Amino acid sequence: MNNENKEPDETRQSAPSAGEYLLVNPGINPRQLANYDLFKKVSLMGEEYYVLFHKKGAPLEEQMPDNLYVLASDFNELLQTSAGVKLSGKSRPAAKEATLLITDQYDSKILDNSELELQEKIELTAHCACQVIKNIFDKGVLAEDDFEVISNVAHNFLSFTDLIFHENQAVSMLITELIGCDYQVYTHSVNVSLYSGIMACAMKKSKIYDLDQERLKNLFVGTLLHDIGKIRIPPEITHKQSPLSPEEFAEVRNHPLYGQELVSQAGLPEDSVDIILHHHEKWNGGGYPHGLRYRQITPFARIACISDGFDTLTSKRQYRNAFKPFEALNLMKKKMIGQFYEPYLDIFIQFLGQDTRY
Repeated sequence: MNNENKEPDETRQSAPSAGEYLLVNPGINPRQLANYDLFKKVSLMGEEYYVLFHKKGAPLEEQMPDNLYVLASDFNELLQTSAGVKLSGKSRPAAKEATLLITDQYDSKILDNSELELQEKIELTAHCACQVIKNIFDKGVLAEDDFEVISNVAHNFLSFTDLIFHENQAVSMLITELIGCDYQVYTHSVNVSLYSGIMACAMKKSKIYDLDQERLKNLFVGTLLHDIGKIRIPPEITHKQSPLSPEEFAEVRNHPLYGQELVSQAGLPEDSVDIILHHHEKWNGGGYPHGLRYRQITPFARIACISDGFDTLTSKRQYRNAFKPFEALNLMKKKMIGQFYEPYLDIFIQFLGQDTRY
């Protein structure tokens, strides 16, 4: 082993043998380490020993000492991704690496990384968020840790929205990155969240609806989870290639209620839960699950309804190609009259129209 001032060499990190101890990256969030044995390396009479510092499952202090080690056999994947993430070009981090970037290293590795072009920052932000949401949907269950990760994504989206509003080309790049993809519930969730965030910021800029940072974060959380109830819809319905039967369609319409049940014990802000439950309510009363109309529908639910509708139209579906942004907005304004709150829809159209070619 090397002395205490030296980290294990790159070869040993990339291909560790069973039982080998590897240095923990001090930048890792402690909650990522709580379920692992952690060791301190000590020297005694010219020999080096690894002494148990933390037993897995025990509480872990927020401030950890430097030079902690783990068994590579326990912690290989997390160690590799946290210690050596190098992003450039068309990087597409895998799920665990994306989760680390979202939870612990977003600012340093993506947002403030001077080696990344603006387009790369936009692509990486959307990709990593999609990986996180996909993992939740693939598991088919919501755990306490999932809500913490979603909160981190929402926090990062706050910073990301500031970037979007400070860069002239960023909105065009964002729309280009999001539209036209095959519809997947996880990519749709991320898209709806980003559209909702930029819409809310545009409304704030126009003095139509003023949100502080905490409530804007609640908007991101709610829209990221707006379709979480689809976890409970049988896959033979959600993946069906042919048209749904009336009974199957009725089951799909239950997903807002299922979503409310899934998050009921999570302590989510009321704003976020409202989005999950009411993002399909229409201004004219033709929505579901409660048939709300007019000002019975909260501002957050009105925002989510517009973002949800736009992304659905501009996503490629099994039964049709994606609409172009101009075509989608034209449909929403002229053909889907009464479904959306017009003042918010107009802001959405005006804002996209400033920076986006249709």
